[in-house]
Amino acid sequence: MKLAFPVVLLLPAFAQAQILLPNGEPDPSFSDLYAWYDAASGVNGNPLPEPDGTPLASWSDRSINLRDLTRVDTDITRLPTAADNSASCGPAVRFDGDDYIWASTTDTFGTLTGARTFFVVVEVDQADRGYVFDGSTNSGRSTLHAGESANPDSWHYFMGDNTAPAPNGSLTLGSNVVDSRYLIHSLVLAPGQQEHYINFLLESNSTHPDVFQLGGFILGARVNTQLGMSGHVKEVLIYSDTLSDVDRQLIEGYLTLRHDYAYGEAYGEGCAGTNGRVPRLRTVGCPGLGESFTMELSNAALSSPAALLFGIGQGAVPPGGCTVLLNVVAFPVNGSTNQFGRFEVPLSIPANGTPFAINCQGFIIDPAATPFGVAVSNGVELNVF
Repeated sequence: MKLAFPVVLLLPAFAQAQILLPNGEPDPSFSDLYAWYDAASGVNGNPLPEPDGTPLASWSDRSINLRDLTRVDTDITRLPTAADNSASCGPAVRFDGDDYIWASTTDTFGTLTGARTFFVVVEVDQADRGYVFDGSTNSGRSTLHAGESANPDSWHYFMGDNTAPAPNGSLTLGSNVVDSRYLIHSLVLAPGQQEHYINFLLESNSTHPDVFQLGGFILGARVNTQLGMSGHVKEVLIYSDTLSDVDRQLIEGYLTLRHDYAYGEAYGEGCAGTNGRVPRLRTVGCPGLGESFTMELSNAALSSPAALLFGIGQGAVPPGGCTVLLNVVAFPVNGSTNQFGRFEVPLSIPANGTPFAINCQGFIIDPAATPFGVAVSNGVELNVF
């Protein structure tokens, strides 16, 4: 009986110190949680998702710190919008390349000094130099952006201070930008430790000795409100320290369970046809249970017979130079490209179905393709949850 009273006292204290609550969600009162923005709860202060297309006037912080994003442009065309459709895969915030929402250093967000860790679940439409986030002043910046003039196709993670004497920061380059697919980015920043993870894998890192403050926060654009991203953001978490590997992986695990990010992963290489163009296959929308989406074949010969072949598993059979990337072909969908060289196949998945994985590749009759007059696309692996 003597142990019962101390145990009762210690259990709440122990639970309070954990980064996740017993229900698996982040603890809003965790000491290092600086801010938390969730598209499903807090857009315009609404605890429920906003209707599709609703302009954003604010985005509430789900942590106990009340660091809401409250500043938007007076031009209504520059406002991000709530998204809740098949293209956004449910609740998200849509940015159209000229939108942003932010908080300055002098109001709710404040100035974040020292080490920090970011998590963001984001889908971008293209590697267009668009900024996912940045600081809101030149004197303190941490940025994630999709491409840059010198490396237009790569993810960029930058930390620095534009007003500081050189060296003024560190830049790491990740893998090529994957468009039209949600990815989980985890970004760690501390003196001698800058790391960028995509879907749990270390993409890039550096050991720059300095860490500059983060002056405010802007989502969807660069510090000067230019170079906006085109795409969707589902969730952002910011911690005011470098999380341990265990805690980082716990947050990544939470985000994975909540956001099925493996929508249509491309693999393999296509085979060129007319004018050396290699057909491209991708998913548009959300291939999930109860959802509708489109398989889009593009960059192909105009007004030409085409087919999408679906198979079970990846393959690599090179008949005469062009590689068939499917293992066992289950069924084809036949049609034709349009006057722009595009072939789209709308699909829907029953809500009461069973999760599955399936592979797809596009084939186009094209006399300019060698050796058999058939151009082929990359493969796409669909993971339907």
